[in-house]
This record gives sequence, C-alpha cells and structure tokens, in this order.
Amino acid sequence: MPETLKFRVVFKILKLWLKLQHEDRMIHVNKILDDAESIMVCFPDGFEDGVGAHKVLPYIRERFPKGKITVFVSRINLEKVRKSPYIDNFISLSEKDFNLSSLPARDLINRVKWMGFDVALDLNHSFHLPTAYLCYRSGAKLRIGLSNRDAAPFFNFEIVSMQDEKAKKDPLISIIRVLQIV
Repeated sequence: MPETLKFRVVFKILKLWLKLQHEDRMIHVNKILDDAESIMVCFPDGFEDGVGAHKVLPYIRERFPKGKITVFVSRINLEKVRKSPYIDNFISLSEKDFNLSSLPARDLINRVKWMGFDVALDLNHSFHLPTAYLCYRSGAKLRIGLSNRDAAPFFNFEIVSMQDEKAKKDPLISIIRVLQIV
C-alpha cells in the first residue's frame, strides 16, 4: 500500500475513533501550564525542522523552570537534543517503536502513559500523525500542537500560526509567543 494511501486510511479510521471517544470538557490552560511537573516534547523527524525545534527548547525550559522535560526524538535529530541543557531526558525513537500503520506501538504508548505527562507538546511544523497520536495517547491534560485541518482530534490546544513575516518563515515562533504569554 503506498504511503499516502496508507496514511489516509489510517487517518480516517483514527479520526472516526477519536470522534467517538471525544469528551467535551473544559480545561484550564493557565493552571495546567503553571502546575505542570512533567512535559513531553515531540521533536520533528526532518533534519531542517529539527534545527528550528532545537531553538524552541530554551523557551520551553523558561516556561517550565521546575518541570521535567522529556524529548521524544528520532535518530536524525538525536545529536541536537542529547547535550541540551534545557531538557532533563530524551527518548530516542526508532522504527521498532512504530507499527505497520506508522502509529506508535503499544509498548511505546504504555511507556508514555506510565511516565504520566501533564503537558504534551508537538513541535512538528505540519501535521504528523505518529506524534499527534502519541500526544493524544499520552493522557496529558494539555496537548498542544500547531493548528491544522487534521489536528483537532489529537490536541486540545491548537496554536494558529501568526501572520507576520517571522512566523510565516518559522511556525514555531507562534508556539514561543504563546508560551511566553499564557
């Protein structure tokens, strides 16, 4: 099955399943952010996107000075986070962490749930189904991602990319600004 067809089939099934699971409950974003002790950060898979995501880490640390920050990263971007003073832990992801549908495998999901994250933050510029689903399954009270037509079922806080020139070049600027304001 071609990758795009596989993606569309898996996405449609997940979207329907998530719609059936959806609970309309109010979340208190500021309180969750202020009280967060454990933060999950999903790093992008691409090398170039990883460079931009690496620049966001100091702002995440600034927002969560006492929180434990764990970055989930693929091998291509591992060196960018390995020695970062802004994170407490990293988990290197490999192909064995994902099933045939390109979704996180049960072992990875169980590990993430066991870690008990308060906040899950996806740093992918565009919608990335595996990390969006991992954020959703993390059980985090607050799941943050950049707004996209496909993102709604996975995140309960979507950041719309701002329209100034700086944010158009790097959508993660919008995440930095929101973290500084909220």
